[in-house]
Amino acid sequence: MGPLIPVIILAITAVVGGGVVVYKKLKGKKLGVLGMKLAGKTLFWYHLQDKKYVEGQDEDTINDNIPAFIVETDNKKLKISGYDIGGGLDFFEELYDKITQDSHYNVFIFDMRQYLDDKTYKDKTNSLLEILSNEKCCFLKKPYAVIGTHLDKFNDSANKVKEDIITQLNNKSYKKILTEGHFYAIDMRERKKAMEIFEKLVK
Repeated sequence: MGPLIPVIILAITAVVGGGVVVYKKLKGKKLGVLGMKLAGKTLFWYHLQDKKYVEGQDEDTINDNIPAFIVETDNKKLKISGYDIGGGLDFFEELYDKITQDSHYNVFIFDMRQYLDDKTYKDKTNSLLEILSNEKCCFLKKPYAVIGTHLDKFNDSANKVKEDIITQLNNKSYKKILTEGHFYAIDMRERKKAMEIFEKLVK
């Protein structure tokens, strides 16, 4: 019986309801969440953690590290950690480069209503999109999503709002970020919509 002991230790199983479950340690992945101030970045993290968000809290996050937690989608279970980067500062290009390089997945979030109504907001958003589209940045080299929020402030459909925003870019080099199937328009308050995007991101 002695030689069987190591085998038994390596094959630890639990019998549940007549079936056998083998427990496996989940390998961690990093997620970078970038974008504009008050666009919904921290709310996105709350949705992933299935935590209740209280309006007005964490309004101006500054370079917070998110400890690892488990996210369950319809198809898989992931251990995620990462960065929640505040939008209230003028970030240097090197910061975005570092985050996108360190992360397995990246998300950029902005407020679509402000983008269309406020030229200053639009110009700053475009400057960040330009940084992310640069060849030396890893944003486009890894799975990514661009999320336009505050869809609830429009009477038009999500597709129409996206078209209006893409039209604003004319022939800018960073337009490709929004035209390659990774641009989503949602009301970030709806957890289901946020989780649908995350599931597409990590598939």
